[in-house]
Amino acid sequence: MAELATVYLVAEAAGHAQATLEAKRRDLQRFLSFYQDLYKHDRPDEWFVSVTKAFLKGLYREKLAQTSLVRIYATVRHFARWLHRKFPGLFPLGCPTEGVKPPAEPTADWKGLTRLDEIRLTAAAQTLRAARARHEPGPTQPCVARRAARLWPARVGSAGAGPRPVHH
Repeated sequence: MAELATVYLVAEAAGHAQATLEAKRRDLQRFLSFYQDLYKHDRPDEWFVSVTKAFLKGLYREKLAQTSLVRIYATVRHFARWLHRKFPGLFPLGCPTEGVKPPAEPTADWKGLTRLDEIRLTAAAQTLRAARARHEPGPTQPCVARRAARLWPARVGSAGAGPRPVHH
């Protein structure tokens, strides 16, 4: 399976950043070492769902950061699916990650806004509000404009003509 992992990394991870490639390589090596310790060989025909679950259970026992758990499992799952797609007869019982619940994505703790961030956000909102007021007439402005046009119609051909009274 080590040779297949190398082919996978060349085929699927090419073009990624060097750090990403190294992380994927480490993640796959972690799984391959687990598999080798379990079976004393690296033939993929004995990789079953139960093996994937045991690998995950071992990762949980290591008390890794949640982001690391998610990344490692995502790499292993993608590798298994790639193998299953490229070599359909490789796994006699189907894809070995099928139905295995992945680790939960970590949730970021909300730390709130700093006072400086709050001031910047408020200033940006006020700037936006002022800009819109300058470019978009408010709800009463069209009504005032229509009334003014009715009271002081523009005189055609008279430059600078002021308002003239309208007689009813």
